[in-house]
Amino acid sequence: MGALLLSSIIPFILWVIQKVTNKTSRKASYTRRRVFAYGMFLVLLGGITKYATDLLTTKEFGIPIFIIFFLIYGFLEKDFFGNRGYFYSIWEPYKPEYVTFKGDKAQKTSSNNKRSSNKEIDTEEDFDSSQEYLERVVKIFDDEDKQEEVIKLTTIALKFQERGEAYFYRSSAKYNLEDYEGAIEDITRAIEIDPDEGYYSVSAAFRYDINDFKGAVSDITKAIDINPDNSELFKTRGDSKVCLDDYSGAITDYSKAIEINPKNSEAITGKAKAKYFLEDYEGAIIEAKSSIKIDPKNVDAYFFLTRSKYFLDDFKGSIRDVNKAIKIKPEDDKLYWNRSISKFSLEDYQGALVDINKAIDIDPEYYEYYFVRGQTKSELQDFSSAIKDYSKAIKLYPEQAAESYKWRGAAKDENGNLKGALSDWNKAVKLGDDDEVKEWIAEHKQK
Repeated sequence: MGALLLSSIIPFILWVIQKVTNKTSRKASYTRRRVFAYGMFLVLLGGITKYATDLLTTKEFGIPIFIIFFLIYGFLEKDFFGNRGYFYSIWEPYKPEYVTFKGDKAQKTSSNNKRSSNKEIDTEEDFDSSQEYLERVVKIFDDEDKQEEVIKLTTIALKFQERGEAYFYRSSAKYNLEDYEGAIEDITRAIEIDPDEGYYSVSAAFRYDINDFKGAVSDITKAIDINPDNSELFKTRGDSKVCLDDYSGAITDYSKAIEINPKNSEAITGKAKAKYFLEDYEGAIIEAKSSIKIDPKNVDAYFFLTRSKYFLDDFKGSIRDVNKAIKIKPEDDKLYWNRSISKFSLEDYQGALVDINKAIDIDPEYYEYYFVRGQTKSELQDFSSAIKDYSKAIKLYPEQAAESYKWRGAAKDENGNLKGALSDWNKAVKLGDDDEVKEWIAEHKQK
């Protein structure tokens, strides 16, 4: 009996040590069972050897009932507590399902097959088992080729315990795999478990990227309620308000972001953008210059600076600034488009053509670039080529084709195709109700 107590007390000491050091886990419990199994094996082996010896020497045979009980109990497929018999742990590798905790019963009986977040049900062992999988997730989270594996590992972790961070990792992986609905569903669940500022920010970013700007504003507002001293949150909400055409509200948010962090160059740029859309071009220039002073490589600030100067008819100033921006980001198609229209306004049509060609080389699917090139070629008297560009613009964006029909008609007229010109102008009137085009139609019908 003393040997039996010794084999039991060692696992108990391990349990106490693990509790004190907060190292309890499902795997740790399995390790204790293995220690106990080895101890019991030695005790039973010693007992059976003793009774076999007695049988040979005294011709008497008697094995205590507790020996038989522990021998059979150690080989049970599942004991009274749902655990696998401890002898199996001697030769079988660790598997989480071999050790059962009270949280497992709640999981099996739950109507939605989800683990309860009740602290009385979820154990430290479940947390640690979940943590093991999440630690594996962290190692591969940034690898874009392993996003499917991230989803698998986080799903397993969630079977042990519902945790906000597990839903966060899974939502990010789903988003990277373009499962936007699943991503938002998971980050929403993360917020329900842990209404954390960071989770609200992630949810807002997801919604912003799928053009749910009202949802983004709602999420960021909740994040701001949690942390009203975060400059970036106000800047982010300002970005969403710009997309909702709430430029005054955006300026209020950008101003708050700048008040919290006067060096927030992105927030200052956002303010320049909002003022630009409100046609406060001088105000936009002031903000853009302030942003560039903080961050001389802020291309977005240069963009709104050059656009504002363009609308103030400062074409040379616009070109000077866009030249600086192109040195910073030479593959930004918008910059070449911007410089092209400024050169066009200065009647430098050859220079404008070079720049708009570069913009098209970078992004051949944006209709506006073909429209600008069509106008430039028309000024260079290359009407046949201009017609092709206007046609491309119409094909890429037929809903906004009124101006392209108008000027394609003009190019056809210059080429002597009056019938084609009238056809295009009639289409332009239907799309845009242009008085100038109506006059052209009336004049040409009299010819």
